[in-house]
Amino acid sequence: GVTGVQTCALPISAFMDSLRDRGYDILLLDFQNGKADMRANAALVEELIRRINATKVGDNALVVAGASMGGQLTRHAIAHMEQMGETPCIRLWISFDSPHTGAYIPISLQHLLHALNDEAIAREALDQKLLSPAARQLTKWLYNDNMNPQIAADGMHDNWYAALESMGLPKGCRNIAITNGSLTGTG
Repeated sequence: GVTGVQTCALPISAFMDSLRDRGYDILLLDFQNGKADMRANAALVEELIRRINATKVGDNALVVAGASMGGQLTRHAIAHMEQMGETPCIRLWISFDSPHTGAYIPISLQHLLHALNDEAIAREALDQKLLSPAARQLTKWLYNDNMNPQIAADGMHDNWYAALESMGLPKGCRNIAITNGSLTGTG
């Protein structure tokens, strides 16, 4: 399971600098289309893990971390590789501020975007962001229709989290979760 919950107030750049100072090599993966179906981007994570393992010097196991959606993608990638009989050679998986049960976007904001759909910026936010495959997979509750108001879980969300749940967490490495929140459920 995921062990140890810590809070981290360091900005991410300072955190990465501290890792470099400790001798870690850092590779960042930025997706060409982060809004695409999360399974496609998790497959890219798998490919990156394979390439790093094939070209690294030495036999040190990897430390793989993912922030926010990246935590979901790295979790899926590692667990899928293990499920397929691969040994991803990872000693530690870090999930940083990742929505393991789904992300929450305030219903009031979703409703406002639907209500302002005639405005170009709201339409873009809906079409290119909130209704993208990745957002639909992550978002726990979606406000579906301004004319027929419904708040419901999206089938893409349900399918994504059912797949993650059936795979479980990575098994061949230590798993930790870090949150930058207050742990009180407020601000």
